[in-house]
Amino acid sequence: MKKKFSRQQDANKSIQVGVHSTFYLAKVTYSSKSIWARNFSCVRSTARTISDGVFNLTTMVKYAGQSHVHTSYAKVTVTNVYGYKNMKNGFKYKPQDGSIQSKYVLTFSNYRTCTIYYGPTDVFSGDYELWVTDYKKIPRCCEFLFEYLTLGKQTRVMYKDSCDHQGGVKG
Repeated sequence: MKKKFSRQQDANKSIQVGVHSTFYLAKVTYSSKSIWARNFSCVRSTARTISDGVFNLTTMVKYAGQSHVHTSYAKVTVTNVYGYKNMKNGFKYKPQDGSIQSKYVLTFSNYRTCTIYYGPTDVFSGDYELWVTDYKKIPRCCEFLFEYLTLGKQTRVMYKDSCDHQGGVKG
C-alpha cells in the first residue's frame, strides 16, 4: 500500500480539506470491539486549524432513540504511522472529555471530496472509515477502494437521507 498510495496519504493535507468543508462519515466497518458497533449514526465533522499539524475537530452524532444531536470536541495532531518518515500519514485523536485516545492512519484521500481512514481496535485488527463531503455522491475511486479494503468485513452506512430530517445533523 505504501508504494501505491503514498501520494494520497498526506494526513495534514487531508485534514486541511476539512477546515473548509463538512465531512460526513458515509460508511464504516465494525466489529464487536468497535466504536461503530454502538447505536449511533449521522456522524459529521469539521476541523479548525490551531497550528501547523494541529487541529480542533468538532464532531456531531445522533444516538439511537434520541432526537437531539450530541457534539464532541477533540484535538487532532498529525503524525507518522507504520514507518513513514518523509510524510505524516496518520493522526492522534485526543477527545476533550478525556476519554480514550486513538491513532488513525490515512489509507487514501483524493484531497477534495473523500478520505478513507483506518483505526485500530485491537492488536491485529481495525476498522475502516469512509468520510465524504457529499454522502449522496461518493466518488467512484473511494467507493471502489473502500469496498476492496473491506472485503469480508461487516460494513454499516452511517450517514443517509434520514439524518437530514427531524433532528438530523445536516451542516
